[in-house]
This record gives sequence, structure tokens and C-alpha cells, in this order.
Amino acid sequence: MTETVSREELEALLSAYRTAHAGRRQRKDLGTRKAVRPFEAPRSGVVSTECLKALKRFHHEFAAAMSEMMSTLFRLPVKVEATNIEQVTRKGFRESITSPVMMMEVEAEPLKREIVLAIDPSLVGQWTDFVCGAGAEEPCEPSRLTEIDVALAARVAQVCLDKYAEMWPGAQKLHFETRRVCSSESYESNAAPSEEVLFCSFDVASSHCSGRLIWCLPAAAVEASLVQKDEAASRSDNASDFRRAIREAIGEIELQCRVVLGNTRLSFAEVLGLDIGDVIKTNASSDSEAKMFVGDVPLYPCRPRAVGRRLAAVIYDDSTGPVSQPDSEKHAIDQLQLKAA
Repeated sequence: MTETVSREELEALLSAYRTAHAGRRQRKDLGTRKAVRPFEAPRSGVVSTECLKALKRFHHEFAAAMSEMMSTLFRLPVKVEATNIEQVTRKGFRESITSPVMMMEVEAEPLKREIVLAIDPSLVGQWTDFVCGAGAEEPCEPSRLTEIDVALAARVAQVCLDKYAEMWPGAQKLHFETRRVCSSESYESNAAPSEEVLFCSFDVASSHCSGRLIWCLPAAAVEASLVQKDEAASRSDNASDFRRAIREAIGEIELQCRVVLGNTRLSFAEVLGLDIGDVIKTNASSDSEAKMFVGDVPLYPCRPRAVGRRLAAVIYDDSTGPVSQPDSEKHAIDQLQLKAA
């Protein structure tokens, strides 16, 4: 004889099963839930291989210039060597600094981004002693990165920044403005942790101390600046090729060139009244520019100059001013003037 389960009993069994199964599933989820990690954007590879090669060449040239400049400044041999360039995130740069260092944050124009310098305490100690008047032969101790120490060392760091800006190979010259100077223990950056930067390290060594100087450069801004430089150089090369092609196609043609120092207006009666020894005044001052004409077309601004016993004209660009003479040219002109005398 079979027993029949009523509808109420069936619903009670199903309800008990659902409750028990839901409890086991919840305990399983709680036991296997993984820790939540903050999202980290993947590296975008914003810096090309050509840009990194150009930056490495520049940093080797900068290191050589820094060696000479700091040796003169400290009056003892100092060797600066560019050791590494690596593309990381700002978070990666911050995590790579495990011990206290001096942090110097500067605004870089026209990059519109911040550049950060990390300086070892041993270098801060040497630079602080130098600013305070210590002799080059006196040994130095690593700095404790006090406020007065980092403020004094920032003066020497500013010299490094000025040299870096002077030698920068980008399309536009850099200008640095210091935002803050502090110890890495109290430094907090306002930039995005996932922003791509270039980790550039230099080893600085002298007879008394050695340490590392790190530059944190904004990768995208550096890439854009160097690309603009390459494009400008390419346009200049194309213009030179165009002029060379025209010269080859046309050949040599003699054109009449003249340099006009100034102008004046005289009446017909004044012209008839001129005599030997009369002085004619023009509308030009003694330091004003002249104009070089090819035929009747004014082409270049220029300034008069004496080369030996001959008068010459120096052509220059309106935006850059007169072209400076190379030392070899100046020496040759001096020799000519001596011989002429």
C-alpha cells in the first residue's frame, strides 16, 4: 500500500531544502572570496624606442657636463654617470624608493607636468656642507633630511636643473619652477598613480661620498617634445634639399646684391647744392639694422661689420636676432685686422 504525500507536506520539504542549500552556498562564497585589489591601468608604451635612444644619448651628454660643472663647483673630482632609463608608473617609481631620500618637485614648462628629483642623503650632506662653506677636503656625513638640510641642498639641485634645461634636446626649451622640497617620508604626489613616467638614474661619485640622483620625467610629455624636435629637423632637411635641387637645376646666376643702411629725402635744389665733404643724414640710427636687397627685392635684415679693410653685412633671422660669430671666425677676423693695420 503506497502512502500519498499531501501538498502541504511537499511544500514544507521543498522550503527546508532551499533554506539548507542557500546557507551552504553563502558559507562557500564567504570562504572563497578573494581580496579586492585596486584597478591598475596597463602600461600604454607611450615612449617609442627612438625616443628612449635619443634620451639616453642626451643623458650621457648631460652626465659629462655635470661631471665638469660639479668638479669645478666643489673643487674636487666628481664623476656623474647615467646608469638607467626605465618606463614605469608613478606608483612604481614611488615604490622603488625604499629608504628616505630628498624629494624635489618642480613644474616643467612647456611640458605642463611635474618632474620629481630624488636625491640620496649622502649627496644632500655633501651639498649642504658646501653651501655652508665646508672645505673640499673635509669628509661629509649623510644628511638626516631635516628641513634646513633639504632647503640648502635645493640650491645645488637648482644648478643641476638649470643645466638640464639648458641642454634639453626637445623642440622647446624647458623652464623649471620649484613647487616643494621635502623628505620622501612626507612626500605625497597629486598625480595619478597609473601615469607613465621615465625613471632616469645617475650615479654621482667623488673622493668623499657617492650617491644616486633620480629624475622622474612625464613620459607622454617627453615623447611629444622630442617628436616635435624630430619633425622640425625633418622640415629643415626638406627645405635644404629643395634649395639644393633648385641650385642644381638653375645653375650659377649672377645677381646684384646691395645693403641699404638708411634712406633720406632731398629736394632737387639740395642735390644741386651738394659739395665734397657734405654730411647727409639718414633715417637710421647707429645701432639700427640694414636691409639686404637682391635686385629690387628686400630679403634679409642684416647689420654692418668690418672684416679687415672691407665692409661686410651679417644676415640674421628676425626671430632670433643677429647670428653670433664662431670663435674660429672671430680669430680669423682679428688676424686680418692685425695684418691690415
